[in-house]
Amino acid sequence: MLGAPSSSKSTFPIPSSLQELESQPYNLLPYPHDFEDDDEASRAESFDRLVRLLENGNRSLISCGMGLFEVDEGEEEGEYDVWNDGDRVQALYTLVRKSDSLAPATRSRLVKALCNAIEGLCSALANPGSSENTSSESPETHGTSSGNYVASQSFRDAFACHTYMLF
Repeated sequence: MLGAPSSSKSTFPIPSSLQELESQPYNLLPYPHDFEDDDEASRAESFDRLVRLLENGNRSLISCGMGLFEVDEGEEEGEYDVWNDGDRVQALYTLVRKSDSLAPATRSRLVKALCNAIEGLCSALANPGSSENTSSESPETHGTSSGNYVASQSFRDAFACHTYMLF
């Protein structure tokens, strides 16, 4: 899904329905390969593991900000998406698709993780040159100044993906 290199095309075109995510260009599975579905306890643990993956990714977003979406020279944008990788999108899809069968506490954690991700993405966009690690740097250090910063395609895809999954 997210591995196809393209510098001008979105890797997350907005699907018309959630079920479309199981076909081209996304090719998501109903469940990740390592999902345990033998009994209710293992199923609950698998859902918990997916939510933890999202929560851990959100911590990375908060600490690194737009740095997670920067494209190095010589690297084509879209070649590799560090933050919104296939594992994260697969976890989001599985959790959102099965949200009706999640325990109330797990569903609450999922919604909170999605909201925190969108809040983190908004914060990174509002302050493209700052994060916990680079708070002393100004936007000019990252080649930005007020009014002319353009977020990378991978950032825009991550924002679209998380907004879509929330609604």
